[in-house]
Amino acid sequence: MTSWARANGLISLEAQKGFQPADGTSEHNFVMEVAIQEARRTNAQLAISWLDISNAFGTVSHQ
Repeated sequence: MTSWARANGLISLEAQKGFQPADGTSEHNFVMEVAIQEARRTNAQLAISWLDISNAFGTVSHQ
């Protein structure tokens, strides 16, 4: 299904990193670390949020 979604342009490989063949989450972590360092260096405000949807579909009936 992932291959089909990628082939049909339904998944952005620039934004969607989870469940992809490569370790894209490392890229997002790196980008976040650079943003934190730059905010500290320039004394700028930085807002970061995390969204944990690990069980977002736990109640969906699969029958």
